[in-house]
Amino acid sequence: MTINVDKKILLLTSSPPTTKSTGGLVLDQLCRFIKKGQIFCHVMADYITKPKISEDLDWIPIKYTYKINEYIGMYLPSVIFIIDKIFVYWSFQIIKKEINKNNLSLIWCLIDTPTQILLAEKLLKNTKIPLHIEIWDPPLWWMRDNNYPKFYQKYIYNKYEYILRNAKVCATASGAMSEKYHDSYGIPTVTFWPSIDTKYIAINKKNDNPNIFQIALAGQIYAKKEWISLLKALDYLQWKIRNKKINIKLIGNHKHETFDNNKNIVIEHWMGQKELIETLNKSDLLYCPYWFNNNFYEEASLSFPSKLVTYFAASKPVLFHGPDYASPNKYLKQYYAGYYCNSLKTKTIAGIITEIADNEIKNNQFISNGIQCIKDRHSLTSLEKSFAQFLNS
Repeated sequence: MTINVDKKILLLTSSPPTTKSTGGLVLDQLCRFIKKGQIFCHVMADYITKPKISEDLDWIPIKYTYKINEYIGMYLPSVIFIIDKIFVYWSFQIIKKEINKNNLSLIWCLIDTPTQILLAEKLLKNTKIPLHIEIWDPPLWWMRDNNYPKFYQKYIYNKYEYILRNAKVCATASGAMSEKYHDSYGIPTVTFWPSIDTKYIAINKKNDNPNIFQIALAGQIYAKKEWISLLKALDYLQWKIRNKKINIKLIGNHKHETFDNNKNIVIEHWMGQKELIETLNKSDLLYCPYWFNNNFYEEASLSFPSKLVTYFAASKPVLFHGPDYASPNKYLKQYYAGYYCNSLKTKTIAGIITEIADNEIKNNQFISNGIQCIKDRHSLTSLEKSFAQFLNS
């Protein structure tokens, strides 16, 4: 089924629609709802190797422009301001020609990096084409994490707020973010909840190895302090629970992390959604850490991790580890869909892990409710309805 929209769309993004990255996966899902010939994609990338586009989306015309990796901001903070200005000016000239050449009449722009934010602002001020923005996470955490200078963080965030006040509509990744941005900036909002094909939902079954209690984490580890506190809790348990050996399976890009050569930690490569769910289904507990640090209050309270929906589909107990004000914590409480730990204390974490190992009845209830969450608001059908509302706003 395709969405009926009477405009030709320009998609501006830092990642193309692809199943080879988390961000690209969302676009891959959304672009399938658009009629052939109705979208043109411009990718502002900092890599040379282009991710492979899904075969049934190869009809989408894609233009790449390459920028200096934005991580340079942590090494050359005095230079990044000038580099961004030059790149945005150059990109804007190219995009303006694309708009005229292809008769494009709606701009769908992801604002997930400083250059994307600067470009979106320039488009707002210099074109009359409606700008529909999509936001996965607030931008400050990324700049803080990469040691961008404070003056530049403030500069970019002011531009970000200008866009929120003047864009036509904003799609977000959580209900909390949609509500906050609508109330604060008066912008119409739509929620693109992380979504999944319901045919991928796994059947709950026992771990293949009865002597192992396996904890799995998919994706990168941003919340380092919380992760370390988990390891301390497992040290406290001596990596054993109910006569079972505990191990951790990390799935994603962790090749540069050593974890002190801990033999209880196994690293697997990044994998597609279907394979990931099948792998997670062989674990006993799925772990999702978030920042306790108040510097990340906005990110924790507004963002929603896509891995949580993947965890629901894997049909295994979920443990969210973060503050009680965090968006995922409130979600799990509201829908009774998983465990949550709001502490960094070793014994508290160890106690919750022990409960998960023992309480099969509660585990099954959480798993059942998580699957119902997918059917109610995280299915591709729900995403398609939200996307249609976004495009037709």
